[in-house]
Amino acid sequence: MRRVAGLILAGGASSRMGQPKALLRLDGQTFAARLTDLFLAARLDPVILVVGRHWAEIAAEAPLGARLVRAEGWRGGMRASLRAGLSALSAPCPVILTHVDRPCLRLSTLLALRAAVGESPWVATHAGQPGHPVRLPAGRLTRLLMSDDVPLRALLSDARRLPVRDPGVLLNLNDSAALTEAGLRLG
Repeated sequence: MRRVAGLILAGGASSRMGQPKALLRLDGQTFAARLTDLFLAARLDPVILVVGRHWAEIAAEAPLGARLVRAEGWRGGMRASLRAGLSALSAPCPVILTHVDRPCLRLSTLLALRAAVGESPWVATHAGQPGHPVRLPAGRLTRLLMSDDVPLRALLSDARRLPVRDPGVLLNLNDSAALTEAGLRLG
């Protein structure tokens, strides 16, 4: 089976949450560790965790199996973190990408994205709504590495939709209100 990498973006300041989202705990496990374990279970290789603002704190609790990459330009936004993560790949390959604030994803979703083929991006959808993760084809990585301000959404406008039975693809835990709305208790 062809190699597919996993990329977890945790490079932002987490200002809306007030603390590093990667280190929030759900069922005793950090968001970063939950996603790393899930990516490893889906046989993604390597699993890259991109860290920016909270490098020291997250590196001190780095999940086993994740390769930490520092996004020096994290203030430049999500594309800067994406570029840092993609630059860490030893060779171009398809990449499954998500943000660290999506800790409720299901393994079945990652396996379905891993099995997707073609040179178009794929986006996981639930109930007709697009979410995360996204599968980036190897042939698109050069364009994504370019330093510009084009939003990722624009670069993936031709993404194919992959319907999954996973409400976690829509669950974006950006702030405490999102946690409350989702009915999640941290710890």
